[in-house]
Amino acid sequence: MIGVDGGGTKTVLVVADLEGRVLSVGVGGPSNVALVGAAGLAKSIGEAWGEALRRMPTSPPTAEVLVACLAGAGGPSRREVAVKALTALCSELGLAKRVVVEPDAIAVLMSATLGGPGVVVVAGTGSIALAVGPSGERVRVGGWGHLIGDEGSAFDVGREAIKLALLAEEGLARCAELAHAVAEHFGVREAREVVDLIALGRVGVTEVASLAEVVDGLASKGSWAARVILERASERLASMASAAAKALALRRPRVAVSGGLFKSELVLARFRSAVARELPGASVIVPRLPPVAGAIIYAYRELGVPITGEVLSRLSRGLERLGRV
Repeated sequence: MIGVDGGGTKTVLVVADLEGRVLSVGVGGPSNVALVGAAGLAKSIGEAWGEALRRMPTSPPTAEVLVACLAGAGGPSRREVAVKALTALCSELGLAKRVVVEPDAIAVLMSATLGGPGVVVVAGTGSIALAVGPSGERVRVGGWGHLIGDEGSAFDVGREAIKLALLAEEGLARCAELAHAVAEHFGVREAREVVDLIALGRVGVTEVASLAEVVDGLASKGSWAARVILERASERLASMASAAAKALALRRPRVAVSGGLFKSELVLARFRSAVARELPGASVIVPRLPPVAGAIIYAYRELGVPITGEVLSRLSRGLERLGRV
């Protein structure tokens, strides 16, 4: 089978057998269907498949199923677009007999709970919270895209950093260090010049999101402005997790986290404390397996393959050996 974890920055594709052996791994460009469209989605997964194929000694047979867990595929219309694009790609390249598309959050939850109930919060370029109940019922909070949502995401952090930098240059905020860092990150003299770059299409969602690492670095050096931005993002993410869990009346849920923003120690620590306050008894989990492993686990469940400790151990070792996930 083939598992895909597709985000706003990159796509990871894994080929595995029914016993948990990882046969190959490939990486492609972004596959958030809301940002790159059907053509961009197919292109990135095609790139990842091409790399995976080159790393294999012989071409594999057509996979039983391709499970693609994609950012931007939370809505039914976007999911339909993704399914059509990947079905056509599978037919063209002989990848898989059938296609399943789910939101990227499902991959994270699968890797953390193996399909059991719980909550997942993804904070990468975008953000989403998803709760799954004991009977498989789902509640989604957020994930509405950068124009009207993505609270607490790396994009949200970057956008807030630019806004504060502009206020600093206008004399309305005392955070000159943030304004300087924003300008330096984009290679301009003043932060206000970034607005022109955005208007001209030279700075987009991914580039704004890349500011999150800069903000985290400033926060670690004592910048109050950077710290406030990250703390607000953490609180928003915790509120999303809480709303999703409460909608399904989940008690003491496991809350799995994933995405680049959670690599920030400040964000993760603040998120843990906020979740403890809003969901007493909940446990915050950073999954040991990468999200793409969740896509493979989903494929096993689709095919009725028992998910044993031995299968998971092989999967983990294989992904670690091949890397790039």
